Amino acid sequence: MPVWRGTTASQQLKQRKGLVEEVVKTDNKGNSFWLDGGAEQIVVDPKLLDPKHASKRQLTGWGYSDGEIDVNLVGVPSLERNWK
Repeated sequence: MPVWRGTTASQQLKQRKGLVEEVVKTDNKGNSFWLDGGAEQIVVDPKLLDPKHASKRQLTGWGYSDGEIDVNLVGVPSLERNWK
């Protein structure tokens, strides 16, 4: 099965205001990158997966925070498997 392996990119949070898309700043110093990037990622096209070899998705217990970071889970997708 083909997979893609590479380095994650830094990511900015963008917000649309009418027809204009604005970058949301992370602090009052002008920084705009919310996710640093640089980690390794492996991507698989889910259409190539055979559902008979997969189990139900389960919580990992890893959480969404690290240390004393305030976490807002608005926009985090729910754990669902949408195969037909």
